[in-house]
Amino acid sequence: MASKRARQLARQGIEPTVEWDNDKPTVVALREIAAGHVTKDILKQRDQDYQTSSLDLALSANSLNLEGFSFQ
Repeated sequence: MASKRARQLARQGIEPTVEWDNDKPTVVALREIAAGHVTKDILKQRDQDYQTSSLDLALSANSLNLEGFSFQ
């Protein structure tokens, strides 16, 4: 659970629920879990939110397909 949360903090830009205090993402994740701020349900929900936003971004990029467009 801690490694998954640490990846979320490091890669997805999710705001931590405790002070960052110049710690590494793994330490922050462990502190969040110890404080009871992070559960398996929260991790699943945040992953679903991230996957949805990634899919939305991919679909938006696909809809902007500029094949055959001339810049003249």
